[in-house]
Amino acid sequence: MTMSETDLQMTFNAGDLLLSWMATKYLNKVALDSKIDMLANLDKMKFTFRENYLSINDLKLNFSGTVAMPATILRQI
Repeated sequence: MTMSETDLQMTFNAGDLLLSWMATKYLNKVALDSKIDMLANLDKMKFTFRENYLSINDLKLNFSGTVAMPATILRQI
């Protein structure tokens, strides 16, 4: 990720995921499957998600869109 724009394609799989925070279990022994297809513009801190999904057990969430840092914060960095 040394160029201004980086094309990322990632997959994640876990068959027995546990997510806890401060002794509270939020996910316990769940199956996780995900595909992420993202264009990252590191100069503008803008991340464009194409056709993506996240599955937790039988719940499948599809998502796409753009996330970017506000210009006022970028000027401070």
